[in-house]
Amino acid sequence: MIPTTITGWSTWKSRYQGIRGKLFARKIWIAYSMLGISIILVIYQTLFPVEFMSVKSMVEHIYYFVGVTLLLVESIVEGYNVGRFKHL
Repeated sequence: MIPTTITGWSTWKSRYQGIRGKLFARKIWIAYSMLGISIILVIYQTLFPVEFMSVKSMVEHIYYFVGVTLLLVESIVEGYNVGRFKHL
């Protein structure tokens, strides 16, 4: 996520001259959100690997599943927004 966010930021600055618009603001917000969720999930998996979780830690499994699902939904929205750039 870090290289993707940096690449997107530099492309926005160079190709679109940093134009501020609803589409760009939405993409930036989603990218930062995905970056934050990804970092949290990586730290969580580092501290509590799935192999060592018991069935008793069902709440943690649900939190992890929700985080991964959010990343999936955000990536779908990002892809949809990229398709809208062709009309700019």
